[in-house]
Amino acid sequence: MTSPWLGLSLVLLSFVVRLMNATITSTELPALEQDLDVAGPTAELTMTLFLAIAGALVAPFGMLADKFGRVRIFSYGTVGMLVANLGSALAPNFPILLATRVLEAIAFPAMGVASLALVAGAFSQPKQKARAFAAYGACYGLAIAMAGILGGLFVTDLSWRWSFAMNLPFLLVALVGVNALLRSEDDPHAEREFDAGGAVFLLIGVSALLIWLQRLPLVGLDVTSVLMVLIAIAAFLLLVVWERRQLARSRQVIFDPKLFASSGFPAASATSALMMFGAFAVLTVLPLYWILVGDADPLSVGIGLMPLGLGWSIGAIAAVPLGGRFGARLAVVGSLAFAGFMLAGVAWVASSDGSTIATIVPLFGTGLGLGVGYSRLNEAGLHNVPDRFTGLGAGVLIGFRFVGAALGAAILAQGMMLSATQLAKDTIRNASLPETESRQLKRAVESAARGRYGPLLTAENRSAATPQLTEAYAEGAKFTLFLAAGSLGIAGLTARRLPRRNDQEAKPNANR
Repeated sequence: MTSPWLGLSLVLLSFVVRLMNATITSTELPALEQDLDVAGPTAELTMTLFLAIAGALVAPFGMLADKFGRVRIFSYGTVGMLVANLGSALAPNFPILLATRVLEAIAFPAMGVASLALVAGAFSQPKQKARAFAAYGACYGLAIAMAGILGGLFVTDLSWRWSFAMNLPFLLVALVGVNALLRSEDDPHAEREFDAGGAVFLLIGVSALLIWLQRLPLVGLDVTSVLMVLIAIAAFLLLVVWERRQLARSRQVIFDPKLFASSGFPAASATSALMMFGAFAVLTVLPLYWILVGDADPLSVGIGLMPLGLGWSIGAIAAVPLGGRFGARLAVVGSLAFAGFMLAGVAWVASSDGSTIATIVPLFGTGLGLGVGYSRLNEAGLHNVPDRFTGLGAGVLIGFRFVGAALGAAILAQGMMLSATQLAKDTIRNASLPETESRQLKRAVESAARGRYGPLLTAENRSAATPQLTEAYAEGAKFTLFLAAGSLGIAGLTARRLPRRNDQEAKPNANR
C-alpha cells in the first residue's frame, strides 16, 4: 500500500498555496485599485467578504467532511479554488473579480477543513500523527515566509493577477494526486446528519461579526457596524436556542457536546484563538509601522516578516521532540510564554528602530514559539476527538482561529492607530510648523487612522511629518505589540488546561 505521506505531501502543498493566496491578496489592494479603477473602500470588499464568508463556513464544511468524506470535500473545494483563481486572474472588471472572490471564499474553508482532517486521520500511531501535525505547522510558517516576498514581487515587478494564476498548476496536481492516493483511505459517515439550521445561524452570526471587525479599523463604530453587531448577537442567540432544541430531539448539531467532551479540545480551541489574536497583531501592526515610519515598500515588508515564518516552520518541526520529552501541555505553555517574551522584544526593538533589520532575531524567536504552540495545539486538540467527528473538530478549531485572528488584526491595529493618532496630533500641535502645513498633516494623520495611508505617504507630507510623527507611531506600535505579547502569555495560561500527554500514549480505541 502507498505510504500516506505521499498523499499528505500534496495536501500540504495545497495548504501552502491556499494560505499564500489569502495572504498575498491583502498586500495587492493598491495595485488592484489602480488597475481596475475602483476606490479603496470598494476594493477592500474583496478581503472583507472573503474573510466573512470563509470564517463562517469552516464548521459547516467540517460536518460535511464527516458525512461525505474528507477527500470528496477537499476535491470540491479544490475545484472551486481552481475556477475562482482562474476567474480572478482573468477578471476584466471589479464585479467579476468580486464574484470570483466570493466563490474562493466558499471553496477556501472546504479545502482548509478537509486538509486538517486528512492530516488528523492519516495515521493511528501517535508518533506519526505528531509528525504529520508538525509538517502541517511547518507549512503554515512557510506560507508566511513566502507570501510577503511573492506579494511584493508581484506588485513591483509583475501584476497582482499572477498571485492567482500561479496557484493553478499546484491546485491541479493536488486535486489529481489526493484523489489517486488517499481516496481509499477516506472513511465517510453517511449516517451523520447535517445541521442545516445551525449552519445558517452560524453563517449569519460569524459573517456579521467578521464584517464588523474588518470595518472597525477603517470607520470605527458607525451605523453599519452597530447593525452588524446586533445581527451577530441575534444570530448567536438563535443558534443557542436552535441547538438546544435539536439536542432535546436527539438530533445532531454543529456544536456537539461529544466534541467538546473530548479531552483537550475545549482548551486547544480557546488557546488557539488567543494565540492567533497575538500572532495576527504582529502580521498587521508591524507592516503598518514599517510603512508609516520606515518608508518600506511591499517587498521590504515581506522580507522583514520572513524571520517570523522561518522560525514558525522550525518551531513546528521541533514540536515533535519537545512534545515527546515534556508532554503536550508543558510544550505549549512553555512555547507560548517564550513567544510572548520574544514579541515583547520585538516591541522594544522596533520602537527604537523603524527598519526591518532590527527585528530579525526577536521575530525569529517569536516564530519559534508560535510554531511549537501551533503544531502541538492541533495535535492535542484533535488527538482524542472521535474519528466520526474529526472533520467537525477541525472546522471548529479553525473557526476559533479565524475569530481570534480577526479580533487581533482589527482591535490591536485600531488600538495602534488611535493611540498613535492622538500622540501625533499632540506632537503636531506643539511643533513649530506653519499653520497650513500643520492642518495638512493633521488631515493626513486622521486619514491614516481610518486606513487611508496615501496622504501621509506623499513626499511633501513625509518630509514634514518624519521628525514629528516617527516617535508617535513608534509609541503606538510598542504599546500594541506589548498587548499582543500579553495575549500570548494569557494563551499560555489557558493551555494549562490541556491534558498532560506525550507521544507514546495511544489514541483510545473507543474513539475510532
